[in-house]
Amino acid sequence: MTTHSDYRFPSGEPVPPIMTVADVVRWLGISRDAVYDAIQTGDLPCRKLTRRQYLVTPQAVMAWLEPK
Repeated sequence: MTTHSDYRFPSGEPVPPIMTVADVVRWLGISRDAVYDAIQTGDLPCRKLTRRQYLVTPQAVMAWLEPK
């Protein structure tokens, strides 16, 4: 089973177990809009903290990236 510590940012440091949208952008090198779109469509499961602040797990990101 893969854990969050198995995932790394391009810099080599491990991704945190709970990530912000900015962390996902940094990790994948995609736009914030792409992440927010995936959240809004329900493709990327998350926990909403405030109007524009969401938390996601690395496992949720990896599941989102899996071909459907």
